[in-house]
Amino acid sequence: MIVQFSLSSHFRRPVVNLIHGGDTYPSLIDTGANIPVFTLGERKLAGFNARFVRKGVAFGGFGGDCSGDLYRIDLDFGAFRYVDLPIICTHDPTMPFAFILSATMFTGFAYTIDDAARTLTVDTHTDETDLRFRIHDGAGGFRVLVGVKG
Repeated sequence: MIVQFSLSSHFRRPVVNLIHGGDTYPSLIDTGANIPVFTLGERKLAGFNARFVRKGVAFGGFGGDCSGDLYRIDLDFGAFRYVDLPIICTHDPTMPFAFILSATMFTGFAYTIDDAARTLTVDTHTDETDLRFRIHDGAGGFRVLVGVKG
């Protein structure tokens, strides 16, 4: 399945606007991130039917080492649905993005950020719309697994 997203004209970085419950959530596509992050805090994340997993998970980002709480959510991303998506929740009112979506969410897919055309194109190489994104912290560090539901 190939899906194309418009990039926001309000940012120089690749940002898509996710719509959920009638609200718009500017979402940065971050090619350097390992795990998705939600920056608006736990109260807002609850609107995504968030399921708490673990408190105080350390991760790198935002110019250094950070920590946040690990949750799982089902996230509609255009025509895709990430089922049981692991996401770190923080509260950073200075961050202009609600979500920081790691490019690792597209592992195994073909994706293109076309800055001139202001588009993000994702080809999953499958007709499945329900996707799984898993992160395992093993002895060798992070392993990212993306696949179809099942």
